[in-house]
Amino acid sequence: MYPKNLLPALLICLAALSSCKKKDNTQGPSCLGTYKFSSADLAILPYPTSDPLVFKSNEGDSIVFNSRGRESSVKAVWKYPLNPTGYQGDYYSCEANSAGFISKNSDVLTFQLYFSNPFTQPTIQKFMSLGLAADNSGTCSYGAVFRFDGGMLFSYLPDSSFHSGGYIKAIDDSLKLGPVYFKNVYELVAPGFTYYCPAIFSRVYYTVKEGVVGFRKSTGKTWYLVAGSKPS
Repeated sequence: MYPKNLLPALLICLAALSSCKKKDNTQGPSCLGTYKFSSADLAILPYPTSDPLVFKSNEGDSIVFNSRGRESSVKAVWKYPLNPTGYQGDYYSCEANSAGFISKNSDVLTFQLYFSNPFTQPTIQKFMSLGLAADNSGTCSYGAVFRFDGGMLFSYLPDSSFHSGGYIKAIDDSLKLGPVYFKNVYELVAPGFTYYCPAIFSRVYYTVKEGVVGFRKSTGKTWYLVAGSKPS
């Protein structure tokens, strides 16, 4: 027989062991799948990692964008990313691929390829974001997002007021910018601003073979990609 005061202690110990066992067996978050870009996907962004891009304007000035490189990373997309208790649930592993350029005057040209959120969009989509700040554009810089698939870009219009996404105004078989003709050119339009801008980038001209080949301000000032600085 156990002493009378030992039995409650044994019961407490058994309960504690049971609790620890349950905690130890609790599974952590699981990776539900992995999304990576194919070589064909990555070709939508044709930039190498070192060559500068030179753009000349119809007013005679130039911008020289120096490459900041191109890199790929993999991030976890959590089911509950904002859960205040800290538990974020299961996740998907999704690749992102980016490239960037900057001039000595801090003009910037940035790109990122990424996947839609698998938890909110079961049919996965691929996106390309494009950012341009140049010619003292400040808060009136260009920023847009487009869908891509099969080597082609598509408009992305997630809201009717067009405050996000990106719109393809036209696809030109041949387009002359400055003295240069470019083929298969997308005319890309960014969403409107919710505040006043005296001048905006009304167009960015893009080809899958060469990337950005030009851009235009609402004032009419237009830049074109100088031959010899194109991606190879």
